[in-house]
Amino acid sequence: MRALPAAMTASLLLLPVAFPPAEAAQTRQTRAGSMAQKVKASPASATTIRRAAAQRRDARAVRPSARGQSTQRIRAAHREQQGSLSRSRERTGERGRNTVEVALQRAEQSTGLSAYVLRQIAKRESRLDPLARSPSSSARGLMQFTRDTWLEVVRDFGSQHGLARQAAALVTDRDGNIGARNWRELQAILMLRDNPHLSAILAAERLKKAQPALEEAIGRPAEPADLYLVHLLGPTGARRFLTAVRETPDRSSLVVVGQAAKPNPGVFERHGQVLPVKKVYEEVAEMFGTGLHQPERLHRDSTLPVLIADVDQ
Repeated sequence: MRALPAAMTASLLLLPVAFPPAEAAQTRQTRAGSMAQKVKASPASATTIRRAAAQRRDARAVRPSARGQSTQRIRAAHREQQGSLSRSRERTGERGRNTVEVALQRAEQSTGLSAYVLRQIAKRESRLDPLARSPSSSARGLMQFTRDTWLEVVRDFGSQHGLARQAAALVTDRDGNIGARNWRELQAILMLRDNPHLSAILAAERLKKAQPALEEAIGRPAEPADLYLVHLLGPTGARRFLTAVRETPDRSSLVVVGQAAKPNPGVFERHGQVLPVKKVYEEVAEMFGTGLHQPERLHRDSTLPVLIADVDQ
């Protein structure tokens, strides 16, 4: 059999394919049914889309209201919390004042140093706040002990007031610096400054110990202002300052106290002007009464030991 020419083969491929009449009719019916289903489905789909869009609009309309209600609840809870904190501070403040007063009275009972004198010093130093901290030095607590002074009083007087273990943990090097071999133990000892009972009683012990040498140096009985200068400047600094008050009253207080003025600039300066030693002493004396008048005795007669077991109650 001979092969057909290429041109004839191509023309045959382009001829339309004829389907039987029955099969063609069935195909037309199937296509028409599909189109009808699409037409019927279109309205339902459009309705669904419109309904979903409406629901989204409703949700957007409701959402701000829900957010507003949530914000109101948060604000109400915040106001309640603030009120609770305020009431708590009032109760804590009252307890704190009572604790401070008890601490001062116990210090007087144990050392004999007047609670009035201690109270005035604490009022000047911390405003009677047992947790006060100085922004300009390491001082903290009711009596605003610095780090070094606190370690000194714990070493010297701690064993008399329930701090024997803490006192034994402290060591003094050849230069007189006090520290501890255990860092954690040292930090725990320094944290005791926040205990108003210990702060008051160890301050009283320090002033009581310094008083005889101070009176010998100034040639008269010590006034409350003199003891405050001991608390502020240390025994040696207080003697030097009081000597300047007696011999050179117009001398610059900063020249006399030197670096000791840095933690307490308000004591030795006023509106940028350095005060003379006499003026500083007069202002300190006013803390305890009019001028140099001593309103009550520096010391009481009763002396009772106060242990740390007592102050924690």
